[in-house]
Amino acid sequence: MVAALVLGVSGPIAFSGASASAQTIWGESGARRLQSMPKLTPEQQKKLFPGRKELLLKEHQERIALLQKSQSCVGAATNSDALKTCLIEDRKANTELRRRMHEQIRQLYERNGIQLPPPGPAKERRGEPGGRGAALEP
Repeated sequence: MVAALVLGVSGPIAFSGASASAQTIWGESGARRLQSMPKLTPEQQKKLFPGRKELLLKEHQERIALLQKSQSCVGAATNSDALKTCLIEDRKANTELRRRMHEQIRQLYERNGIQLPPPGPAKERRGEPGGRGAALEP
């Protein structure tokens, strides 16, 4: 059995076995979010497949377009401020894409009579009151 530990976006990821299934060791992970999704029957999976596939392909095309736009912006940046603006715009665009895709998935499930669990509480961001990197108050 082969085992490895890799640093992933949301934290360390453990890989083990021949199937190399990934599991995040700490932090909110895609695997944990998937566990909170309702269990689908084989009939529901079959019914949702075409719509999920279509949405995933659409999301990939939009991500490619965002990456190309970001690459162009970074390539044209002439100073740190311009680079920072590129990164901020890229982050905003990716956040909006995720929001739209989540909404479209929710609509797909609703059209097929499947209730999704409500979203969890929003995380506090850096620099926001109480978030990581927030200024300490006296």
